[in-house]
Amino acid sequence: MIRINLLKSVQSQRPMLLVEETNGGKRVWVFALIALLVISVGIFIFKKPSATKKPEVTMTETAPAAAPDTVPAVSEPAAPTADVAEEIVREAREEMVPATAPSTYSDLSPSQRVAFQQISGIRLLRDLQAVTPAEVGFARVIFTPPSEFYVYGIAANEEELKKFKSGLATLPGADIQESLSQPVGAAKVAREFSFFGKVNYPVAEALGTGNHVVAKDNPNVALNSLTAAAKELGMTLSPKLENTTTSGGLQRNVYRVEARCDYARLQSLLEKIGESKADMGVVRVALEAKGDEKMVASLDLVVYAQ
Repeated sequence: MIRINLLKSVQSQRPMLLVEETNGGKRVWVFALIALLVISVGIFIFKKPSATKKPEVTMTETAPAAAPDTVPAVSEPAAPTADVAEEIVREAREEMVPATAPSTYSDLSPSQRVAFQQISGIRLLRDLQAVTPAEVGFARVIFTPPSEFYVYGIAANEEELKKFKSGLATLPGADIQESLSQPVGAAKVAREFSFFGKVNYPVAEALGTGNHVVAKDNPNVALNSLTAAAKELGMTLSPKLENTTTSGGLQRNVYRVEARCDYARLQSLLEKIGESKADMGVVRVALEAKGDEKMVASLDLVVYAQ
């Protein structure tokens, strides 16, 4: 007796039997062997693990993940306009390239020009005094900032005039042109001369000097420093307004003052103006002989108001 169906419970079904017959026994046994072979092959195939079957993995049951919140759509940023692009480029250049200081007088602001005019006027009078030999005297000296000057005078002899000319050539950035040189006097030994010249003082000295623009409703307040400095030197000055021009909301007032004084006192006056950091520029300085050895100083002053 051989059990045929191994997938069913023995208790639930009556077993199927193969009964050996008495007649034709050989044929019966052949069929029995074939049936047994089929059953054995079936058992082998059923028990052999599948080569392609993946091992089962025990998964821990978890709650389903919550659906993500809806993310609002983000619109693309607008393309920068030409003005914005230009501003970005300008800011980048300002960060990459440091700001450069003014290199010429024309690059200076009004306040810086005021300071430079004071500085250059003081320096020129000092430099002229330093290079002038004892036997050379001036009858006229004129300086117009930022650079031009004119001197006219008498030298005791040719040698003293050459010394003076050589001294002028040593001034900063000097460009000297002799316009007059001739003998004078009974002996024809003294030399009458005149020179036009230019100097080149560095404008950097005028940077960081503060604001020199005064209130438009009271521009004359800037003259207080001038009159106070003149009083200390025993001089009485009465500035007169020559002209007024306005450009871009900035008012430019030019005053003229005159006083009797010598070269040394004129130099001291300019130095006191500079020391007081007065809110006025000096656009012209002149010292001229007026007969009988009298000297008259003349100043053109500029005051910026806004």
